[in-house]
This record gives sequence, C-alpha cells and structure tokens, in this order.
Amino acid sequence: RLSGQEIIDRLRKESFNIETECKLESHPYILAAENGTLTLAQKQAFAYEQYSIQRSDAISFAFLAGHTNFRPDSLTGAETPVLEAEGDSSSNTGGVDLFQFLLGGEI
Repeated sequence: RLSGQEIIDRLRKESFNIETECKLESHPYILAAENGTLTLAQKQAFAYEQYSIQRSDAISFAFLAGHTNFRPDSLTGAETPVLEAEGDSSSNTGGVDLFQFLLGGEI
C-alpha cells in the first residue's frame, strides 16, 4: 500500500502532469502574472472567476451537508449554516461532517 507522499510523487511523474506543468510554465497569462504585467481587466476577470467558483462550491458543499436552501446571492456576510444534531451525518462517523467542514472553508 502506497503512502500519501508516494502517491503524490507517482502522480507528479505521470506524463499528463509533466505536460500540464510545461504548458503552464509558458502560458502567457502565467508569464504576465509573474512579470507583474497583467492588466487591471485581467486581474478583475480572474478575481470574478474565482469568486464565482467559490460561491458555487459553497452552495454545492452546503447541499451535500444537508443545507438544501443555502443559496446566498453573495458570500459577503454569509454565515455557515449549523447542522441539525439529529440526522447529522457526522454522528455516524464520530467526527466533523466533511462537507460541512468544506463549506466553512468557502465562506
């Protein structure tokens, strides 16, 4: 059985990873970011895209944690819904619900 580090090392040696890293190293957007030459519009587009992903992830994690009505228009000021004690999926494992934990990281 492989350890976590061994799995990561193995994946880093896979051709798909090597090819992806090569493409990223020479991608114009990455080069501009490293050189400090991204335009304000490029920075804003990146920030908007990341925010959209974060909001979508928060809604998905909330749903998976049992919060079917969590759909904030904005994450600004949003609060992580509290899990109900009864039927709480963490009670089956004796730990924190994974999706509740991930939701907390998105907000």
